[in-house]
Amino acid sequence: PGDNLFDIAYSYGFPRWQLEVANPDVEPSALEIGMELVIPSIDVLLPEPIAPGKLIEVNLPEQRLRAYEEGQLRYEFTCSSGMSSTPTIAGQFQVLIKEDVAYAPRWDLDMPYFLGIYLEGPDFYNGIHELPIAGDGRRLWAGVLGWPASYGCIILDIGDAATLYDWAPIGTLVRIKGVAPGTPVYREEVPPPDGEPPPEGVEEPPAGDEAPPAGEETPPTEPPDETSASADGGL
Repeated sequence: PGDNLFDIAYSYGFPRWQLEVANPDVEPSALEIGMELVIPSIDVLLPEPIAPGKLIEVNLPEQRLRAYEEGQLRYEFTCSSGMSSTPTIAGQFQVLIKEDVAYAPRWDLDMPYFLGIYLEGPDFYNGIHELPIAGDGRRLWAGVLGWPASYGCIILDIGDAATLYDWAPIGTLVRIKGVAPGTPVYREEVPPPDGEPPPEGVEEPPAGDEAPPAGEETPPTEPPDETSASADGGL
């Protein structure tokens, strides 16, 4: 009771619109208990050949992004994911497009070093990018990295996004896991479909790399106000 298509799609690691496409005869506002829905195949999220040996992992509870090469930690960055009202979807994705500077006309924002990882709608991507630049030249969210602040994208600091952009080719597997602070819990983890192992050519990161490195600063005990963090718009 109380479920809606967004909640259901989120729990399976899909954008809502893809669940709607898979269920064209279902009226989103008229879900009923016992109704059966078609869940799309994970293949729709992984249309490109998997780039061998490379994996990007985003830990939403920690707000950390880690990049692995041949199973070894290569890079680790603080990031910001989507706010509770526009959460980043947890699941398995891959780098689908790369743009040196993507433009979001709805908010008049430039998004440097953009790695598009899934279609949030039929014609626009959520992805990983550098702190966005507003039309007047201001950088948004520089003071809130490490807390959910975006409209669904993963935001990295200046320099970090460029490093990841240069390192990750099209097809790089992107695994987003956990639940960001303040986000409703739909499912703690989104497991691989049918218990399948990671795609061939991508090694599991060693378990010891889960914890932040020694000496890493801990985030503040209170997150920033979401309204003020997103007042200027962005992704």
